[in-house]
Amino acid sequence: MEKKFNTYLKSIGMGNRLIKRVEEIYAFYEETAILLDDQIKDIFIHEYIEADLKRHYESAWFFSDKYMFEAKSFIKKEDDFDMAILKDGITYIVIKKESYDFRKANDKSRLTIEFDSIPNNESVIRASKGNCDNLRDIMLKYLVPNFKEYSLKRLDSTYLSKVYEKQE
Repeated sequence: MEKKFNTYLKSIGMGNRLIKRVEEIYAFYEETAILLDDQIKDIFIHEYIEADLKRHYESAWFFSDKYMFEAKSFIKKEDDFDMAILKDGITYIVIKKESYDFRKANDKSRLTIEFDSIPNNESVIRASKGNCDNLRDIMLKYLVPNFKEYSLKRLDSTYLSKVYEKQE
């Protein structure tokens, strides 16, 4: 795993045991990305601060140019992995922020990004404190550039029927 990823994980308060777990997941997804003729370029840890003021790590995200990968509940040693097409596949983005100006995070900053991707995948990624700057960068580097209008050429009738069911 790249040194910049270890630096990032330490910056959000992860200890050696959790970093080792992220390294294991990274190795799996890096092999997957290579099979797909791609490579992991960035990682992000979905985390939040609860009422107990402790940071809770929920999922690990990995981004390549074409795909995004998520390891849910990764701290529990559960292998609940998924992947989705990123390239031109983002169809909806919601930004929710608290005490955050999109320039520099502080200890009270909170950021939630909700997004949909083809076909009908809904995702939520959250960050607290300084990690908000990292989530902002992920959104601007991977989600926004892949935000595209629906193209009827790309959508089959099964997908369209799901979209219309959701709206009713």
